[in-house]
Amino acid sequence: WSPLFGCDMSVFKKVAAFAASIVLLTMANAFFTSIDIGSVGKLLNTEQLGIYARANFLALIPVTFIANAVAPVFLSVLRKANTTKERFKTAFLKTLIVSLSAYLVCGIMLELASRWIVLLVYGERWLGVLTPFRIMIIFGCLKAATGIVPMAYILHDKPALMVPPAFVLIVTMAAICIPMTQAYGIEGTAWAVVISFVAGQIAAFAFAWHVLTKHHPANSSHLDAGPLNDSNVSS
Repeated sequence: WSPLFGCDMSVFKKVAAFAASIVLLTMANAFFTSIDIGSVGKLLNTEQLGIYARANFLALIPVTFIANAVAPVFLSVLRKANTTKERFKTAFLKTLIVSLSAYLVCGIMLELASRWIVLLVYGERWLGVLTPFRIMIIFGCLKAATGIVPMAYILHDKPALMVPPAFVLIVTMAAICIPMTQAYGIEGTAWAVVISFVAGQIAAFAFAWHVLTKHHPANSSHLDAGPLNDSNVSS
């Protein structure tokens, strides 16, 4: 007996495409999460930077403590529905509607309780956090609610389609962040983040809809064969 070594080029190409997509997404995310901080720190002052950073932290509570916990549940639901394209599309839309509705309620509750949250976490000295926090709640809840969109790409072996929406996101952010920060201070920065993220998610949903409605011969075999299993995902 001797070990056999081989290389399946089709598997290698899939792994390479996925890895390249992740690298590009990581770079885009690093740019997106840095340009607002850099703009505030360079154009305003350290006090405004501290206020903005605290507002950003509070606004990401839905993502940090809720979305990351329920994402595996949504992924499991979509994998089980991934028997035919029509069934997957129905499950995806229902899951997205449920997610958007749940985080809409979460966002409203955060808005109503925003003053008390700031007072409880930071104290009265940091009430300047309140206005940017209220704006950034929109970003935090949208980020949490739309976290299922990339699952459509991954489950249909189209990870590269995550890159164009990320490009829309960072181009929009690069174009409006500095002017809005100069004009409106940290409130302008917060709105730049929201606008950029909405632009990116519109593009993401458009590409996801393309995946869900167009026929892709390369993927039709496993879509018609039955639910994805662990070996399908890993390959």
